[in-house]
Amino acid sequence: MSSFSEEESAFFKLYHEQHFEEALRLAQELQKRFPQDEAKILYWQVCLHSILNQIQHAEKKLKELMESNYWISPNTMKTDPDLDSIRDSNFFREALCESALKEAEEAKRSVPVTVELPIQTDSQSSQRVIVALHWRFGDASSFVQLWADPAKKGLARVLAIQSSQIAGPGQFCWDNIEVAKREVTGELYRYFNGSIPSGSALLLGGASQGARLALEMTLEGYLRPGKLVLVVPAVRDPERLFASTHAVPEALDVLIIAGAEDPLTPHVERLHETLQRSSIRSKLKICEGLGHTFPDDFGNILTTFLRAKNCST
Repeated sequence: MSSFSEEESAFFKLYHEQHFEEALRLAQELQKRFPQDEAKILYWQVCLHSILNQIQHAEKKLKELMESNYWISPNTMKTDPDLDSIRDSNFFREALCESALKEAEEAKRSVPVTVELPIQTDSQSSQRVIVALHWRFGDASSFVQLWADPAKKGLARVLAIQSSQIAGPGQFCWDNIEVAKREVTGELYRYFNGSIPSGSALLLGGASQGARLALEMTLEGYLRPGKLVLVVPAVRDPERLFASTHAVPEALDVLIIAGAEDPLTPHVERLHETLQRSSIRSKLKICEGLGHTFPDDFGNILTTFLRAKNCST
């Protein structure tokens, strides 16, 4: 049986291809199969009913979400274009107020978290570590599984760092970028007792918003990985990112994975070109049929890149 991560990728592929009715049917099926992820799946259904202008169904699913003691990030509710058709309704405004109260309560208790996939291997391999930064609406426990292949093969430990910034129940984001940089650095200092690995001992990666954070932290010198993996990076202004670069990182290899169906891919192509102009070795892999998500063979892609000497091998 497919994991939730695999089904989530299938869902977003349908969503980005605008197969909204098929995506809705999948979400309804997943709600039964994955009750632990019910909040996220209910939100998908609210959005899809709204997109399809099925206002009463959207209201029903939103009420179901709120009555289950879940909630949606107020910032998301205010800005997500998928909710445009229901944003002026009374039931939406009531849910917005309730979500704001719940978010404030959870924010008081939220702290950054590091989740590790340990390995049993020889000492040389165990010195290498992969640090992965989740995408928006992600969490460390599920996100770390997407990067698990090298740990399973005894090539590296894998750490996923979870933001304290709340995007929804059990969902997190890096919206405040300065707080995000402090939290990632602080978690790694704590985990490594003040001596963060660098160079060939560190592969830094992320997806979407987390990929942008990983890139910024590398360009600004917060972290000094030997390899950087950016999966569908949410970068629209690559030139501006380089304006704050302290120094071009030495001996850095970058792998960028983009989807041919992802609307952000033209910006990602500019990012790749900007990296190359800055004398950074960068490889861009555009996956056919892929939207804003991970390719099915990401584990093999990651392991191959980890084993390679540089982008040209």
